[in-house]
Amino acid sequence: EPQILGQVKEAVSVARSANTVGALLGRILERTFGVAKAVRTDTGISREVVSIGSVAVDLACRIFDDLTTCRVLLIGAGKMAETTARSLTGAGVTRVYVTNRSYDRAASLAAHHGWRARSLDELEDLLGQVDVVISSTGATRPLITSTLVRQAVRVRKYRPLFVVDIAVPRDVEEAVGEIDTVYLYNVDDLQTISESNLAGRQREVEAAEDMVRAELEQVEGWFRTLAVKPTLTAIRARAEAVARAELERTWSKRLNHLEEADKASMEKMVEAMVAKLLHPTMSALRAAASNGDGTSLVSAARTLHGVEEEEGG
Repeated sequence: EPQILGQVKEAVSVARSANTVGALLGRILERTFGVAKAVRTDTGISREVVSIGSVAVDLACRIFDDLTTCRVLLIGAGKMAETTARSLTGAGVTRVYVTNRSYDRAASLAAHHGWRARSLDELEDLLGQVDVVISSTGATRPLITSTLVRQAVRVRKYRPLFVVDIAVPRDVEEAVGEIDTVYLYNVDDLQTISESNLAGRQREVEAAEDMVRAELEQVEGWFRTLAVKPTLTAIRARAEAVARAELERTWSKRLNHLEEADKASMEKMVEAMVAKLLHPTMSALRAAASNGDGTSLVSAARTLHGVEEEEGG
């Protein structure tokens, strides 16, 4: 879910700022975010919205050619309204009024998204101005009555009004749906769409899980290679030390007349030779560790290269 992924990313950002994300966790998180993006991009799991608030906005997007040009009234400031608000922002809608019994809560939600808060006493006036109404309050009786809407319709000169009632109990009288040019959808209508969308998501789950599983295998393989890192480091350090000692001996006994530039060139050549000679060993150890069968090969490599066994090894 985008919300959960966003929360994780925010937590990681805080952790990084506190320098509490090490190389191991950092690598795992990097691959996690990568596969999450790939799943959402390469499968259809994110194409269908399932939360009621998101479905309400998605339905409005389907009805209007361009919802960003519409004026929207969001009634309520609770959790459902917050979810709906995020979906409206995600859809690029900026002309939104927020109203609620508590004006302060409406003002807070509106300010968070850069919208305008209005008093609930202005409801009749607002119904005459907007194109879309999404209501999700905790009221015990309908806030939007057929009488109120009929008055607004006359002011609107019969411009279509799209009303989505996602409250339980209902915020909008059922009779509102019988008024010409008014299109009413309630939570039951949206639940049907949500369940259909959820079924579509479920069909994509297997493909998403395969992608996650493949990424997990790669991360586990990389994690296993960490076990041979001390051996790789020890072998490389011994080889470089031997090469360095031989260079120093040669320079002091036979080539002490060389300029520093010549010595630097010889040093780079020897370093390249050491790297190329060790490459097959390093690659074989990493591959064996990644496949989970590197123990015997590590022991053999340490013996062949004259590196002492690790403590406890």
